[in-house]
Amino acid sequence: VHHIYDIFEKALMEGITQHTRIKPYVVETVQKLRTKGLKIGSTTGYTDMMMEPVLKSAKEQGYEPDCWCSPDATEHFGRPYPYVHHIIKVGDTVSDIKEAVNAGVYAIGVIEGSSLMGYSEEEYQLLSPDEKMMAITKTKQIYVDNGANAVIMNLNELPELIEKLETE
Repeated sequence: VHHIYDIFEKALMEGITQHTRIKPYVVETVQKLRTKGLKIGSTTGYTDMMMEPVLKSAKEQGYEPDCWCSPDATEHFGRPYPYVHHIIKVGDTVSDIKEAVNAGVYAIGVIEGSSLMGYSEEEYQLLSPDEKMMAITKTKQIYVDNGANAVIMNLNELPELIEKLETE
């Protein structure tokens, strides 16, 4: 198992920077949320070593979380182990949703760009309207089945959802 993991880690590190493009609306949404005094944190299944190039690339594109946490900081307990409370967890994987559910926090699934949907941005844009709707419906249902409290298409919808939650 350790040998297989070493092979995986080496392959991942060789190509990790090829998949670090910031998703649409991230920078603008984070700026909006910060003007409201909110802090932005990030959790990941990646190790600290894996996160170094990811964080560097994100910062170069205008995004930097206020804090982040990998399994290296949690005695190697990964997601979806619950470490956080009193937050909103926004994510694009089932592990993100399960992490929120396990921690007892509000879970929001993001559809566009999710690994769950399985399409690159370019592939998604080439889908017919019916194919997009089928993929969206399937992804949303999986998030809901795993405990998501809300599902949004992309991060552009997050500030409005947070405002709505604040008034409830």
